[in-house]
Amino acid sequence: MHKIEARWLAGILAIVTVTITGMDCKGKFLVPTNIPPITRLSNVPPPDSFIIAQNPRLTLYWVGDDPDGYVVGFRYRWNFRLNAASPFQYKPWSRILNIIVSKFALLTDADENNIVNVYKYFATLPPEGLSPDSARRLDSAKALIVAGSRVWASNPSSIHFPVHVNPNSGTFIFDSQDSLNPHTFEVSAIDNVGAAGVPATVSFGTPRVPPPHTQITSSPSDTQVVVDRKTSTFKGIEFDFQGFDPNSRTIDYQWVVDRDLWPPNNIPWSPFSPATSAKVTAADFPDPYAVRHHFYVRARNEFGSIDTLGYFITPIYNGSTQLIGYDTIYADTSFNTLYPPFLRPGYAHRILLLNNSYDWGVGGTAAHPSRATLDAYYRALFDSAGQNGKYDLFDVVDINNGPHIFPGLGVLGQRRCFYRGCHGRHNRSGVAPLVPRHSSGPVEKLFECRRQACYHRVEFSLSAQRRTGVHEYCRSFRSIQTRSGER
Repeated sequence: MHKIEARWLAGILAIVTVTITGMDCKGKFLVPTNIPPITRLSNVPPPDSFIIAQNPRLTLYWVGDDPDGYVVGFRYRWNFRLNAASPFQYKPWSRILNIIVSKFALLTDADENNIVNVYKYFATLPPEGLSPDSARRLDSAKALIVAGSRVWASNPSSIHFPVHVNPNSGTFIFDSQDSLNPHTFEVSAIDNVGAAGVPATVSFGTPRVPPPHTQITSSPSDTQVVVDRKTSTFKGIEFDFQGFDPNSRTIDYQWVVDRDLWPPNNIPWSPFSPATSAKVTAADFPDPYAVRHHFYVRARNEFGSIDTLGYFITPIYNGSTQLIGYDTIYADTSFNTLYPPFLRPGYAHRILLLNNSYDWGVGGTAAHPSRATLDAYYRALFDSAGQNGKYDLFDVVDINNGPHIFPGLGVLGQRRCFYRGCHGRHNRSGVAPLVPRHSSGPVEKLFECRRQACYHRVEFSLSAQRRTGVHEYCRSFRSIQTRSGER
């Protein structure tokens, strides 16, 4: 009896062993084959249905299971077309690890042959997790190299609207250039031997969304001194702008100067940036020495729609309800610049002498000289220093000793430097000296002019209020740095 039971149990065990290990019809044992993982999309319509989304931004959810192992990651892609007459194209596969490390959802460029090694590295980290340096690198949107593949965080601190915050969902913006854009999204789980399962799919359509509106909120009104580069003192000519799009979470901008003067196929638009201001230099102009320019800006929403119209119409209300008209808001504006001639190649050095002295008229005396006497004095002084033919005189006070009229930027911009001579109406003793006070030092010191700007050595005898005009011009020209070696 016991022998019969033993034989029966042995037979059962043999059947179980054959079932587990596998045996072909000739009695040879078979090596078990891998069962691919299974992927399911959540909260989507049936596979044979087609829905139309409200906008191109959709959030999709999925899960994966593996009957004979575990899931190490997922890969996904979708198709699109440029218009109804174009063929469908597929985006490249993107891959995300099936693990969250230090709050990061991790994307990788590892393919199915290496994603298992990358996953195992993170899955076997010590209890304290990533090193501080690695965590900081991921949080600053930089990649780590793991098993020869790049790994980066989908959700670093700098990205406010990440595609992934976990490996089982994604918020995607689908290509939507046409009025109606059909897509099929597919996602597959990848198991611990690198096998990808049959993809789960969903089909839908997305609409094309209108582009954002753009407007310039601030631009220069006066002529701006400009050079061909930013320096520590010349920061560029600033323009501020703003975009509006209630459907988009983000807006970025690009700008160009003198758009219509560039070759049509080579307009140097700036890279798109979320910055709402631009600082322009002469390097952004097709002609750096031109005086009249036009600044253009356009906005792009997160769906890729760009404001190419350049203006929009907005209603004007009297109070809060009564419509009284419409206003046109533009995304371009004109402005004027001056590139100082003394910074241009081939410029011949010239000095501007500002005679700011009181004119005692034809009957002037040695104590009260006329302007003509002072002009002759300055000419002799500059000529004696070897500057004959290299300077110009400008009388600041008008012929009737009225208001002080200082030269404009156009006049100042023609000179490397200027020198301001001043013969006060009275000194402290009440009597004006015969010659201006600046003649007491070496003559050479008069010509310590530099290309940089308004350089003056004379102590002004005017009141602070009367000096304001020259100081304003000086501040403008001090912002211009010399070229390397030009001192």
